[in-house]
Amino acid sequence: MAIPRPLAVLALPLLLVLGCAQAPPAGGRAAAPVSGAWAAPVPDAALPEGPYAAAVLVAGSDEQAVFDNGRAAFAAAMRKRSALPLAAVELSARRDGPPDVGPATRADIEAAFAKVAPKAAACLLFVTSHGSPRGLALTFARETLTPAFLDDVLRRHCTGKPTVAILSGCFSGVFADPPLPAANRIILTAAARDRTSFGCSSDLTYTYYDEALLAHLPDARTWEQLQAEAAAAVAARERAMSERPSRPQASFGATVPPDELLGR
Repeated sequence: MAIPRPLAVLALPLLLVLGCAQAPPAGGRAAAPVSGAWAAPVPDAALPEGPYAAAVLVAGSDEQAVFDNGRAAFAAAMRKRSALPLAAVELSARRDGPPDVGPATRADIEAAFAKVAPKAAACLLFVTSHGSPRGLALTFARETLTPAFLDDVLRRHCTGKPTVAILSGCFSGVFADPPLPAANRIILTAAARDRTSFGCSSDLTYTYYDEALLAHLPDARTWEQLQAEAAAAVAARERAMSERPSRPQASFGATVPPDELLGR
């Protein structure tokens, strides 16, 4: 049965309160200029000697602090855990962030990989944000990170390199479906393509999924184990809160080692 129009108008605001869904752009509001000119803060001289991993870590929205908290904490955790040194670029939707954290735009994600990936032995991407059925929000320039755009970036800069991509937000299961899965890619997502994720709240430090991921990362032997343990923790929390299950999804490429970057 069709939802009466007054209820349909209220449905999305309610979804935004309960989960991490992305609000549609306000009509008539001009978009912020796209950056693309920001220089990723990893000069050639600073790239690690020997094999290293190119890492791009993104907080796509500035609406709640949970996203920047998740980006910073995951970057710190992977610097400790990674089997390879990281050449890491961090991006944020905040306009008042640290000078070494660039703007989270599609152009700057592209620029970051172009800067650090050419000589890298592996690639790592972490994006946490609000989401929609189209992808994850990049609010700095009112954009959306879509599976097709991300597939293009990774294909051009990380082809032939083991790649781990973690997409955290509502409906992020769209990234576990074609075109993004590939033989050299491990993809972890916070929710199914038709489900919201939870924890986008000003009274929390991290989203549910990001917190579970960070809690289990230190002891995980494989990315599959990490995803299973994080998903179980999220499910238990959702049951306790009587929330609809988010059902995190994943894709594990046939040629990427299951423990890629997970050094002990």
